[in-house]
Amino acid sequence: MKKVKILLKTVTVADGERDENVFTYSGELEEQNGAFYLRYSEISDEAKTNTVIKACDKKVIITRTGAFGSVMKIEEGVTNKTEYKTPYGAFLMAVCGEKCKNDLKQKGTLLAEYTLFNESGVIGKNEIEIKIKEV
Repeated sequence: MKKVKILLKTVTVADGERDENVFTYSGELEEQNGAFYLRYSEISDEAKTNTVIKACDKKVIITRTGAFGSVMKIEEGVTNKTEYKTPYGAFLMAVCGEKCKNDLKQKGTLLAEYTLFNESGVIGKNEIEIKIKEV
């Protein structure tokens, strides 16, 4: 298991508005059976949320536990249902994967693009870009 610095960029486009955020975390990266596991914790006003990102060839699974919880599967061309838990309640959503590019081994990067839906329709189009560097 390697200690890494994680640069996480998120882009969300919803209702014609583009929202871009960049976060930096300390975490760990491990490779097991051809999959990469990236682990880190997020601290917010509410509490701590632990995140594990499993990256395979064309699939990314983001598991969050703590104040906010979910298991979000992002697979190219596949729609997966998930429940997003917050301190205020749980919400059902669908995740339609559009692109997953895992270059963690060669370049230290991971990209996932997807659209989130709820029972009312499209919530937004999203992109997660991760860059890691060993510390």
